Amino acid sequence: MPTSPLALAALISTGAPASGNQLQGKLFLRPLRDAVAALPGFQFGDIAEENLSRSLDEVQLTLDEKGHGEVTTSSQWQDSHSPLQVVLQASLLGIRRSPGDPYG
Repeated sequence: MPTSPLALAALISTGAPASGNQLQGKLFLRPLRDAVAALPGFQFGDIAEENLSRSLDEVQLTLDEKGHGEVTTSSQWQDSHSPLQVVLQASLLGIRRSPGDPYG
């Protein structure tokens, strides 16, 4: 099964990069029926297609010095006939301030 990398960048509440912080969360797959904002009211995809909303993978990683990280998940949507979105719901654990953060 092919994998799909998702790049992310995290900031703490002061706007500084979340350098070296732990990120923990979960990936979800959701249908994207309103896929074209310029066409309000139009729904896209196969309306009869089932099992589009589902949980994918648990995520745990340490962000780099710029607050960046990459999540990789196995592609579970290659046979879908509907537009989809991958949602990452995550939290930063044990937030550490970055060097040079004026609030650190």
